[in-house]
Amino acid sequence: VRPGARAPPPRARGAAPPKKESWRAHPDLDRMDLEGLKVYFSYPLKVACELLQVGETKLKRRCRALGVPRWPYRKLQSMTNLIQGLAGDSSADTCVAMQQLLEQKHNMQDDPSITMEQRTKRLRQARYKVVCKRKKAAAQVQSQRAQAAAAGARSPARRAARVPLPMHY
Repeated sequence: VRPGARAPPPRARGAAPPKKESWRAHPDLDRMDLEGLKVYFSYPLKVACELLQVGETKLKRRCRALGVPRWPYRKLQSMTNLIQGLAGDSSADTCVAMQQLLEQKHNMQDDPSITMEQRTKRLRQARYKVVCKRKKAAAQVQSQRAQAAAAGARSPARRAARVPLPMHY
């Protein structure tokens, strides 16, 4: 013990340190099966840990023991966003694609170790490109409007400052 520091309370010789009480009040994660965990796949890992009142490492270890290599929230969310993005189009090809995507999403919820099909990955990438192009075009339009508004607001004031007063008063 450092000089001036408080010493821990004395213990009986050979006695074990006092046990900490468990802070989790939930069904034991070690007994939970994959069906019990599926309920939490729709939440991010941190939120699921808070709901289960366990640490991330413990939850990840349990998932790996059950055959879930990664927490599936992001994959499922990506599928949901893709389905929602296609929902506005009512063509026959889009309806078929949406049915296939819904089936894939349900399969992923049942077995999170399933990888995403190549066709779905290409569709997701194409959707991402479309969304990025729309955002870029919207940003350019907004920038042009802002520049036009700024130029319109500045120009009369500048012209008034530059115009000389008539000398014949």
